[in-house]
Amino acid sequence: MSAVSDYIDAHFEDALERLRRWASQPSISTENVGIEDMASLAAAELRDCGFEVTVYPTTGFPIVLAIAGPKDAPALLIYNHYDVQPVGELADWTTPPFEPQVREGKMFGRGVADTKSNIVSRLEALNAVRAITGDLPVRVIWIIEGEEEIGSPHLDRFLAEHRDELQAVGCVWEFGSHTWEGTPNVILGLKGMLSVELEARAAGRDLHSGLAAYVPSPVWRLVWALAELRSPDGRIHIPGFYDRVTVPTPAQEKLLDKLPDESERDRENWGLSEFLNGMKGKDVYRAGNFSPTANILGINAGYTGAGTKTVLPHTAMAKLDIRLVPDQDPEEIFQALQAFLRDRGYTDIEVRRISGEGDLTPGISDPESPFVQTVVRALRVTGGREPVVIPSSNGSGPIGSFVLPPPRGLGLQVAAIGTGYPDTRAHGPNENIRLDDMRRHMHGFARLLELLAGGGR
Repeated sequence: MSAVSDYIDAHFEDALERLRRWASQPSISTENVGIEDMASLAAAELRDCGFEVTVYPTTGFPIVLAIAGPKDAPALLIYNHYDVQPVGELADWTTPPFEPQVREGKMFGRGVADTKSNIVSRLEALNAVRAITGDLPVRVIWIIEGEEEIGSPHLDRFLAEHRDELQAVGCVWEFGSHTWEGTPNVILGLKGMLSVELEARAAGRDLHSGLAAYVPSPVWRLVWALAELRSPDGRIHIPGFYDRVTVPTPAQEKLLDKLPDESERDRENWGLSEFLNGMKGKDVYRAGNFSPTANILGINAGYTGAGTKTVLPHTAMAKLDIRLVPDQDPEEIFQALQAFLRDRGYTDIEVRRISGEGDLTPGISDPESPFVQTVVRALRVTGGREPVVIPSSNGSGPIGSFVLPPPRGLGLQVAAIGTGYPDTRAHGPNENIRLDDMRRHMHGFARLLELLAGGGR
């Protein structure tokens, strides 16, 4: 392991150069910008590093499957995605989003954190192991899709069709993080998500606002409906919404008790005067891990330009993401949402899934499972400190398709480890990683391969 670590450090600039290449290639799934070129780049570089690569077309964007290592060795599944979020307002970026820059010990650029640095780190760690030992000690099965940022709508079918060849001792997830001080985190779950649009309509066209005395306003109708969905304390009022929630368990509560309290530093970094309901410390982490949410992504209605325009809009629309925890089911929640608005008299509001977005089922791994314990052991050795084990992430992803037992999923234990930190700014302007965290992840991942080859010891 010492020789592998030395190799990683000696060739770290090569890893940064590869990351610059990957992060310079736009791959925005929401806008279909650069996706095919990014899939080709990923496939070519994986082949150059000794992987047997197959690019599977979907009716959306391609899925890259790469396999390397001895067939008779323990298998490790890795899940990543090569697509990134839209850049937003260019004026909010200090440097161009697809011209990655290194400054102050960090690399900035769209996709460097979410999630191209994680792919590159793992690939370069595998290269280091192969360079020192001549081969990989485990069989690596790598799934890299191009639709994670739009809900992974074609991933489930792929997993079902390839279930037999995706069997493994566990799965390393696409992202991961460190504390402010650089302690590695091991995240064991993600929330699910249902993405919906609510649209209210009234007249056949926009009208003079003087008619508001007797013409119904779809904007007010939408605002009232949204207000009925959630109260100011964050409680969601869809009947039956919380009935299937099974978290936190006593074991997960114990993990919360061990989490370092960085909530005040996060609050200040995000420019907040306080958290919802004045939460502090453990309550913040319990909510982040285990509270479902109904978030308004945006509202579109009427005139929002300079000055005034006395208009009564004929339509109003809102987009929501509803994040779910085990064992909530997205389809059940969608049906309950429709019924709730209908029963409350909002028959003029159409509820529909956002086009192209797949439902995401929540999932969480067992902290006492052998695979999770092996991951913790690997990071403990390379990081020189005890990793922080986090029950679940605030965010969402297709983890249910990996964690849930067949036929709904692959039945694997999953651990999210990687290159992030609290100010990584994924999905926002000036997305970045700290280079020290990337280096730590490379060392930890290489150590994990060694431990898995030895049965976790």
